[in-house]
Amino acid sequence: MRSAIPYGWAWMTDDGAAASLWIPPGRPELRAADEARVEPLLRELVGSHADNVLTLLDRFDANHPRQPPHYFLSLLGTHPDHRGKGKGMGLLAANLAQIDELGMPAYLESSNRANDHRYERLGFTQIGEFEAPAGGPTIGCMWREREDATRTSALHEEQRRLPSQEAGDARVVGMELVIVGTVQSTLTDVAAAPKPPLRGTGER
Repeated sequence: MRSAIPYGWAWMTDDGAAASLWIPPGRPELRAADEARVEPLLRELVGSHADNVLTLLDRFDANHPRQPPHYFLSLLGTHPDHRGKGKGMGLLAANLAQIDELGMPAYLESSNRANDHRYERLGFTQIGEFEAPAGGPTIGCMWREREDATRTSALHEEQRRLPSQEAGDARVVGMELVIVGTVQSTLTDVAAAPKPPLRGTGER
């Protein structure tokens, strides 16, 4: 997360209810130094389950399309006090509208398959799936081409779920980011291991 925030694609709603973190085209999700720390940290935190988690991370990487260039949704999370109010999907819709303006596709991984229909409503299509090791959940690989007229109304409806000042003015955030995200929940499932709003560094 620390590696990705400088890209300028970390967002949250004005009330801190939801946050998203995107990796722009051609950028690594982790810096080399951070990637080198992943395995030792996992072995320290989850012990004998580390191999399963490392296998899961390898599967994420192996199933991630390399071309064409695209924006990758690394994390999308909603504060527990605001779940079920559409804040996360509203922020996602606002992000996608900006990505559409850049003429770029988008990619995400869905570990909670109950959310697939929500992503599909915003234009994502499943292009593959893979299983987490040790009986973990199935992860869906979902791709979205640039917005077209048939999906414009769905984007606008999701954005309307945000308070009006948030829908068009999500903030770029920096420093610490604490999110309940799809990757976090998947790692917890596989490893069997046991939110405050941020201050923005700028606005888009």
